[in-house]
Amino acid sequence: MIGNLNVIRSEGYRALISQLGAAGTAQFLRQFERGSGDYTQERHTMLEKNTVDKIANRIKTRKAE
Repeated sequence: MIGNLNVIRSEGYRALISQLGAAGTAQFLRQFERGSGDYTQERHTMLEKNTVDKIANRIKTRKAE
């Protein structure tokens, strides 16, 4: 075993940064970030507000701008 969890974490970050660079490491770590809230409920709420017609009209408006 390498050592305590702080040492393992530190060495892991070092290895990731060495191989992926800082931006790649950040992108990799974001995959494991815990979210908050209820995605399913939020999705239903979002989709209720946006009908296909509303979305199509927004696309047309933006294209015209």
